[in-house]
Amino acid sequence: MNAVTKILLRIALLAAGLLACLATLPDARAETPAAPTEGIWVAHDADRERPRIELAVGRSWRSGLQVREPGLRAFLRGSTGAAHELRREAGTFLLRREAAAGDAVSGTFRFTPDPAFEAALAARGYAAVSGSRLFQMAALDLTTGFIDGLGELGYQSLSLERLLEMAIHGATPGYVREMADVGLVGLSSRELVAARIHGVTPEFAVQIATAGYGELPLELLLQFRIHGVTPAFVDALREREMGGLSAATLIALRIHGVTPAYLDAMAELGYAGLPAQRWVEARIHGVSPEFVRELDELGYRGLPLSTLVQMRIHGVTPAFVRRVAERSSRTPSARRLIEMRIHGWGE
Repeated sequence: MNAVTKILLRIALLAAGLLACLATLPDARAETPAAPTEGIWVAHDADRERPRIELAVGRSWRSGLQVREPGLRAFLRGSTGAAHELRREAGTFLLRREAAAGDAVSGTFRFTPDPAFEAALAARGYAAVSGSRLFQMAALDLTTGFIDGLGELGYQSLSLERLLEMAIHGATPGYVREMADVGLVGLSSRELVAARIHGVTPEFAVQIATAGYGELPLELLLQFRIHGVTPAFVDALREREMGGLSAATLIALRIHGVTPAYLDAMAELGYAGLPAQRWVEARIHGVSPEFVRELDELGYRGLPLSTLVQMRIHGVTPAFVRRVAERSSRTPSARRLIEMRIHGWGE
């Protein structure tokens, strides 16, 4: 049983013990915007400097917050019935400690929205914000400073949903400024969220530029991150005499599995110094080191890579070669084997 499973089991046991609490809770969806919200919480790794607290309201809302705050660790390690306040600009969480099991602690909470925050939102065009949204904003610690900071950078009149999405993924005003400092300016809020989701950081953009790919648009940087084109990958290719490749070629190599390990294995079999596109074709059609070794053992050594590709395209497998050998006293050439497969021999 791994650590994650153990934690999940603990949560399930704690939640079962607190089920009676939920039966008395109001329907969160029916509350007024300023109404308090009640639910249960579970903290994992309570002894860490920044323990993570999972909040749940019935079956409809769930959120999590990672907190570094004086007194919180002492509260989590304290006695049953102890209370602790977590203050946010959007409102206050009053946590009450109820149970503990191993490194997990649980209890009930009450969240009370701050009327001053609701008024500040209304002044910025976000009127009558629901209780569920205020709860999310508090859990994320989404502040008026966050909203104003984005507005100053040109991201005005964003929907509340988009603001929450940006806060969830860490597309903060600071992140926007840092991206602009490395040349990634004028990005939409949607692009900023995508960049954060896929790990396009200012540091990554600088590392890629240092590797010889400066001023790439965000779209290509996203493709690099999605497919694993890293500075280390670029350096490894250069060491194997495959430098100066386009960004699109690097992505194609990663998509199709032309890795340094693959190139090394093929080099040991005598295949090296070929153009990148040839390697992509080989991988697309399944020319693997194992395939080459099997053909070597059957007497087909040193075949051109293009011939190996044709053999794979037409189904000239080692098993097919063995069947031909069993029925013929001659050893046909690789080209002849391909022709035999094209014309249906052995089907």
